[in-house]
Amino acid sequence: MLKKRIIPVVLFSNGWLVQSENFQNFRFLGTPFETLERLNLWGADEIIFLNVSRGEKINLREDIKQTQSLNFLNNLKKISKFINVPFSVGGKIKTLSEIKRFFFYGADKVVLNTILHQSQDFLKKAVKKFGSQSIVACIDVKKIKNKYTPFYKDGLIRSKYSLEEWINYLQNNGAGEIMINNIDRDGRYNGYDINLCKFVLQISNIPIIFCGGAGEQNHFHQLLRKTKINAIAAANFFNYREQSVYLLKKYLINKNIDIRKPNFYE
Repeated sequence: MLKKRIIPVVLFSNGWLVQSENFQNFRFLGTPFETLERLNLWGADEIIFLNVSRGEKINLREDIKQTQSLNFLNNLKKISKFINVPFSVGGKIKTLSEIKRFFFYGADKVVLNTILHQSQDFLKKAVKKFGSQSIVACIDVKKIKNKYTPFYKDGLIRSKYSLEEWINYLQNNGAGEIMINNIDRDGRYNGYDINLCKFVLQISNIPIIFCGGAGEQNHFHQLLRKTKINAIAAANFFNYREQSVYLLKKYLINKNIDIRKPNFYE
């Protein structure tokens, strides 16, 4: 049986690390480098680094004097030098050449969303060129009239497909994994949507990464205990706790969850 994976997500907006809420409200947290380095050392099974920049500038505190490159690729070049766990990168990808550059500068996988809705043959082309194992298809989900619905373009545009149709499209066209991002619970700290997770797992026959809603350690345990999910992701949860990945893993191991122990586990 595959061990469960704990995957921190780091959000990048115009040069800075940010916290999000419902994909709309962003809070400045500093540069991404220190956070990524800590997550890398604390025992994360993988790390996902997403570019959520939308053209707006981040309002910094007056005491922040540090200059920082706004370019995502420039940041990736620096970050990839110290990341030694599987590293997925995504956001704003529009061409195969961009994917190639991300792999060249250290990404192990790419996360794709909007381009898959805008270009129906892009997924097949990406899979043919780079392999299924390197492609993570992301679905941003909202509940509309009691029905789970895919969105794209920063969660602003509703897909013409149902969630079931879109999952089937992605897996039938070669995606290696699917990442489910729950817009309604993003940054709310009120726990994962267990019903959504069960629904997705019934449809998909490829690995699922489930994200959106983690506020405390028990939220991870509840999702792992009540579903057969293999990979759980979170962003904001890991930003405010020292040794957050290690402490979460220690908690889950004590709950008899089968996860990889960090090398320094006591």
